[in-house]
Amino acid sequence: MCTLMEKDVLIEEVSATAAFIAYRTPLNTKSEDLIECSEMRENLLMTSPQNINKQNILNRLKSLKEKYLRLPVFSYYLDDSENA
Repeated sequence: MCTLMEKDVLIEEVSATAAFIAYRTPLNTKSEDLIECSEMRENLLMTSPQNINKQNILNRLKSLKEKYLRLPVFSYYLDDSENA
């Protein structure tokens, strides 16, 4: 169970985790973790806050993110304006 505000924060966390993973995944690569993030977001959007287990979602996001913590960000995502 969570509040409406906590649900909103969870949706943001899912998006942030997806971006974190995407920056460390080659372009045009099918990532099961990105698909899972997408499915989690859709599920959150469709689910009433009182039916959301906030801690389970946060634990899963942490688990997904941990796989990518030591991977570098691909260079095509880096801002090149500093070198211009």
